Amino acid sequence: MKKKILFFNLIAALIIGGCSNADVNNVMNSISSGIETGIDSAVGMIEKLKGDTPSTIKLPVPLGNTFKFQNYKMDLKYIENTGIEVSLNGKVQNNTGKVLLVTTEFPVYDLNGNTVSRGYLKNYIGKNSTGEIYGTYSQYKFKKNLRILPEKVITRVYSNGMLIASTHKETVKKSVSRPVEKQTVIQKTAEEIKPAENNQNARQTRQSIKK
Repeated sequence: MKKKILFFNLIAALIIGGCSNADVNNVMNSISSGIETGIDSAVGMIEKLKGDTPSTIKLPVPLGNTFKFQNYKMDLKYIENTGIEVSLNGKVQNNTGKVLLVTTEFPVYDLNGNTVSRGYLKNYIGKNSTGEIYGTYSQYKFKKNLRILPEKVITRVYSNGMLIASTHKETVKKSVSRPVEKQTVIQKTAEEIKPAENNQNARQTRQSIKK
């Protein structure tokens, strides 16, 4: 408030004093420069706070009638010039009589937007129950700043080996297991079987005669 009063008093003094346009321009440029410096300082402070300070991001959830996600999120810790630490949290309500498999997959980027690694976490949710979603992931080997984008995190739900829901557009497969190959059955006609039976009976007759 004091700054605003000082600003208006300064402008009024310039007008009443009959100063030149050049003087007014100099004063306004000084004020503008001061504001920009303050903004730059604030942005720099935010960038510094990104370093070792944990942050939490809400994750997109797959939709379905047989399950429901609750408080699904990822806690991130960006370690400056070192890497990243990830902690997955949430719950899933399973309304079916089958065990559900929930997988969470996410690319890890450097500050240039290049994918340097991928994380993969999985959780099983019991029949007709609410289960915890959890897991940890860390990446240090690149020794540089890394980032994870929430919109790139892919969450999938499986039931009995079948993909039933996903946060991203993809083909929902009927089964993830390899289909059983059908065996070809060759059926013989009665005429084809009879000669073989007759030959066998003939051999048994010859054996009986020899005895």
